[in-house]
Amino acid sequence: MLFQLVGYRDLDFLSGADHIKGTHLFLTHADPASNVVGCTTEKVFVKAAISLPALKPGDNLNIAFTNKGKVESVSVVTSAKA
Repeated sequence: MLFQLVGYRDLDFLSGADHIKGTHLFLTHADPASNVVGCTTEKVFVKAAISLPALKPGDNLNIAFTNKGKVESVSVVTSAKA
């Protein structure tokens, strides 16, 4: 699914006995099924085990999800310039 990156935040903390490490991605995308005029927003957690490309706000990302809705890959979409 295609998204535009608005921002991101690295996470590294303890929650009880669990060590949480990864990245929150803040994203926008068009979603005609949501009846939103314009774009809707999402916050997506990416586990540290998933390799992320170099990210900067404004990047267009292709994010693949598992059938349980967890991120399995993230790639930057580059457009061909004329």
